[in-house]
Amino acid sequence: MFLTHIRIHLPHPFVTHTPFPATSTLYQVHEVKMDKSGAFTGAPKVFDLKGHTSQVTAIDFSPDTTRAVTCSKDGTWRVWKIDVRYTLNEDPKCLHTVPLTNKKAPFTKLAYGPGNVVAALQGVDIVFLDAAAGKVLETITAPHGAGAAVTCMQWAGEAMTVAGKQYAVLATGGADRRVRMWRGPG
Repeated sequence: MFLTHIRIHLPHPFVTHTPFPATSTLYQVHEVKMDKSGAFTGAPKVFDLKGHTSQVTAIDFSPDTTRAVTCSKDGTWRVWKIDVRYTLNEDPKCLHTVPLTNKKAPFTKLAYGPGNVVAALQGVDIVFLDAAAGKVLETITAPHGAGAAVTCMQWAGEAMTVAGKQYAVLATGGADRRVRMWRGPG
């Protein structure tokens, strides 16, 4: 068996992974601990994100690490409130459980961007989600061409000016060996 997904998110040093086996329906979240000199001292588990009924396929954190979004082969995506008092064993709260409107494939990659917008990869399409409202905003069909997989995606660290207006920008890399930039919804 091997680790299928791992995600590290700063500024809060969370590390997430699916436990074994790879068909797990939950994600474990650990907090990286350091001493005053910056030396690693451990990574205790702080909470689980549980509730999906089939394999969890991806996770990402909001930029301020107060929310997380997960997706699963059960045909749903979930938004979680994770700014909880986990040191007192308080569990994260599931804010939304949203069924996929297009069930052709589960989401396989997630990128949580500014303004509660999540980019989700579904097959070869990118779907923009509103994590605050739990709804689909828009879809970019085959952004790298018919049948060309999106291999990675990342939000720009700062908004960019497009036609005199500020927008969040998503960069994608694809099997077509190109990097493309997409204006976020809004």
